[in-house]
Amino acid sequence: MRGRLTQLARLTAGYSLASFVGPIFTILLTPLYTRVLQPADYAVLDTLTTIGLFVTALASLGLAPAATVLFYDGDDAYKRSVIATAALIGFAWSVVLGTVLWFAAPAIAAATLGGSSQAALIMVSAINLPMATLAGIIQAALRLRMAVKRANTLALSNLLLTVLLNIVFVLLLNMGVWGIQIAISLTTLWMVIAGVLMLRTEGWGRPTRLLVAPLIQAGLPLLPGALSLWALAYLDRLLLPAFEVSLDERGLYAIGAKLASMLAILTVPFQSAWGPLALAMRADQQAERTYAKVLTLFTAGALGLALGLALFARELLLIFTTPVYAAAAPYVGLLVYVAVANGATVTVSVGAALEKRTHIIGIATMVGAALNLSLNIILIPHYGAWGAAWATAIGYAATPILVYVWSQRVHPLPYQPGRTLVALGTQITLLLIGMALPELGWTSFGLRMLLLAAYPIALLALRVIEPREVRALLGRVG
Repeated sequence: MRGRLTQLARLTAGYSLASFVGPIFTILLTPLYTRVLQPADYAVLDTLTTIGLFVTALASLGLAPAATVLFYDGDDAYKRSVIATAALIGFAWSVVLGTVLWFAAPAIAAATLGGSSQAALIMVSAINLPMATLAGIIQAALRLRMAVKRANTLALSNLLLTVLLNIVFVLLLNMGVWGIQIAISLTTLWMVIAGVLMLRTEGWGRPTRLLVAPLIQAGLPLLPGALSLWALAYLDRLLLPAFEVSLDERGLYAIGAKLASMLAILTVPFQSAWGPLALAMRADQQAERTYAKVLTLFTAGALGLALGLALFARELLLIFTTPVYAAAAPYVGLLVYVAVANGATVTVSVGAALEKRTHIIGIATMVGAALNLSLNIILIPHYGAWGAAWATAIGYAATPILVYVWSQRVHPLPYQPGRTLVALGTQITLLLIGMALPELGWTSFGLRMLLLAAYPIALLALRVIEPREVRALLGRVG
């Protein structure tokens, strides 16, 4: 047992390097993009990214996690065949899907990018799709082989090459969105070539028809969940042009969403660590009390980070982008709740995980996505990008609420929802006061600093958190 836990800790620490550096590099590229691209151009890039993520999810067919399910069911030759068969299925299906995307590109560009003249940008994504699918399967193969160093080398080299190519094509050659698309294509090609060379040491297996049906059967049920996550995060980007929201407004909304996503860099490590730890401590006498405290403390802490990010969004945008993007700051105040909701979902799903009823999370995500779609359709025609922001925030908030209600039915835990609501109410109150202040100036800056400092003081005064609870939890986790 101890050996397996040590191995798990080592692998988790190893893979977390690339997982953490990836979002950092993505955010560091944003100042480069915004100094070259106007908001309308950034909206085109954001829409291309949305389309690319959607077709990539469709092309994947859930093959990477399906390969994980089947990988350890046989000897080494069988394992190689699993990877080879998954790669062949993914490549063949993505060629078909890419062909459809190629011919549909003019219509899609006319509907989403402001004109069919932008179709060539979508065609590049269609050409890139088979390579992107193979790259995903290769990364899964390296993880399954527990090749930590090779997996990290591949991921980090991809990130460095991405930055270098963007500097060349976007900054030096001033190729705009085209330069970004070319950089993406070249880095994806590099991922495939380098990944194939890395896997050569393990030997390539032969695809077999016997594995086709099991892989598809294991992967397809995962597809609705993946598409629901995509819908929650990106569906509004395609609905905004459908309701004739301008490219400039869409670009500002996209930058606001990008800044709000910075919060996830701080909350995702908690999500990754808490899930396994929660299950590991289930036999402890104080386990249920710990589960309850973690929800309160995480929510209070994440809301505090969200408050800081939202209060100083304009200053951050002025530092990392150009003045034209400062108008995106108000969107951040709503979109920061996305990361808070994601983390809260993990904390309230412990009961479902203990009872092995994890489908609850998938169903809640699909309901949240459906709610998001409905609200986008209702709100965007009247409120434009603000309608999309409200739809996204509400859709994400619905997921932890549903998971909480359904998990409590299968395995009740002594959570303290009253304290969580008090923390949320306190944070919203302080945020609204801050948003009513003048946008810039040292007086405004100082008052917003006072509002941020008032948040933990208010939580202590309202007994949402107590110093001894924080100390006890840190000692328990440590």
